[in-house]
Amino acid sequence: MNSAIIVGASGMVGGLILDRCLSSEQIATVTIIVRKSIDKNHPKLKQIVLSDLSDYSSVEAEFERQDMGFFCIGAYTGQVADDILKKVTIDLPVAFAQTLKERSSHARLCFLSGAGADRTEKSKTSFARYKGMAERLRRGWVTGILSVLVTSIQSKKEKSPISFTASLESCTL
Repeated sequence: MNSAIIVGASGMVGGLILDRCLSSEQIATVTIIVRKSIDKNHPKLKQIVLSDLSDYSSVEAEFERQDMGFFCIGAYTGQVADDILKKVTIDLPVAFAQTLKERSSHARLCFLSGAGADRTEKSKTSFARYKGMAERLRRGWVTGILSVLVTSIQSKKEKSPISFTASLESCTL
């Protein structure tokens, strides 16, 4: 039986990954690290509340004996200031990846990227450039990329995405 650790389980993609892990017969335990506790109870689920997701030193033991790690936090250009976007897109996933690698070197690491990530780091768009930087920095650590396609079909009443597809490349559950 496998174990998984997830950061970003309260978001759209992380929530889908959490649900999939909890329903999988192949996964015995699921640890989530959240800034605020989420309203979900399950026999497999362990919640760890941590306010600073750039420093896992106080919860390093939770990264031991993990078989897979999912980093599912993201932000978009214009949603937050550029320095915060860079921290969320590069610094936070690198901190997660380093801690997972140190405590469970065999674990598969999957992280939430985005369409248009520019690994050449030449894009004029911060989002594409930072996602590309993050993918390059974690080369050798990342065993899969969560490719996310959100299709938004809007009607007069519907303002939110009604179709969602996530592909787990090399992150087989």
